[in-house]
Amino acid sequence: MEQRQSPADDRVDIWSCTPEEREWIIGLALVFFVPLLGLVLWRDWDKIIGLDRDGLIELAISIGHVGIFAVVFAFLVIQGVGMRTLLVEKYRERQDRKLRDSIKENNAQWRSWLKENHPDVPLPPFVDDDTGNDRQQ
Repeated sequence: MEQRQSPADDRVDIWSCTPEEREWIIGLALVFFVPLLGLVLWRDWDKIIGLDRDGLIELAISIGHVGIFAVVFAFLVIQGVGMRTLLVEKYRERQDRKLRDSIKENNAQWRSWLKENHPDVPLPPFVDDDTGNDRQQ
């Protein structure tokens, strides 16, 4: 059996969502659809009671529009949450990279200062070499 390498491998349908996202989309679509359906039925109650054929067709079309809106809105909410998560991860990676770069720069300055002012003293173990590994362990 093949092993999945990333969540992106699960994205197979037209909306490109994982099975977990699909469950959330279905749940949110129902959460959005039911109140909007109630609103449409309340608005068109006189058409339902009157059994007007054109009114019922308009009601069916409105219900279809509500269903499509609920699914699309649920999808956008899930994708927005995913995008926010992605942006937070990218921000954290950038901050970590800046921190590592500043530590390397600080260590290089510390090494050069030690070599200039105390050339006969060996570097202490807490100062990194250029590869990022500790010199002494």
